[in-house]
Amino acid sequence: MKTMLCFELRAALEDMGLKPTVLAKVCGVEYVEAWRWVEGQRKIPKSVRIILTLMKTRAPSLVLTGHLLEWEVKRRHVYRDHETFKDLLKRWHPDANRRDTTGEMQVINQFRG
Repeated sequence: MKTMLCFELRAALEDMGLKPTVLAKVCGVEYVEAWRWVEGQRKIPKSVRIILTLMKTRAPSLVLTGHLLEWEVKRRHVYRDHETFKDLLKRWHPDANRRDTTGEMQVINQFRG
């Protein structure tokens, strides 16, 4: 199962018309935890993709067979609030995060320019 990045989570929430508060309630976590997922401050649990797939499709058979949804990330999910590539680079560079941000950097580079 592909790890869900914050950019894809933003795309999923937008697609489904959900706010992080609703996501938090459905996932049984505090709002601040869901906000951290959306902002990329915390790794998104695999169960979040499962929950969103069930909510979107209402087809448990998809989950049981491992066919979970993936959402298309667009530039607006990456570059928010007039952020620049330089801003994102500072935020997502592995040295700044002290964690593996390879996936995030790949997505950011897709929309560079």
